[in-house]
Amino acid sequence: MAAHADLFFADQRTRADARPGTVRFTPQWNPHLRAEYLALFTEGFLPPPDPDLVFQSMTLEWYASVWDDKEAPWIAINPGTPCEAFLPAGTPQARALWRQRADGRSRNGTP
Repeated sequence: MAAHADLFFADQRTRADARPGTVRFTPQWNPHLRAEYLALFTEGFLPPPDPDLVFQSMTLEWYASVWDDKEAPWIAINPGTPCEAFLPAGTPQARALWRQRADGRSRNGTP
């Protein structure tokens, strides 16, 4: 379940090496959504190794805590795979729902 999995995002190796400890999201365009999204991957769906990329992992709860309205309005978990999932990210309410899922709570507050 994505709420408890490590979710990896790609970063340029040169940027990550030059600024260790920082994070830079690079959104992509989805023509079906007509919006940008951030591609996140679970461990089993990471793309093949690329010498120019590094993958950093964070939890859904972490993304919910650092995301703001300037970021892409969607995240895509495992895009381009049979189990891809697009989650709205553009509102505080959507991110609050991520936090609830990460905490293991349902909409009514029960586990």
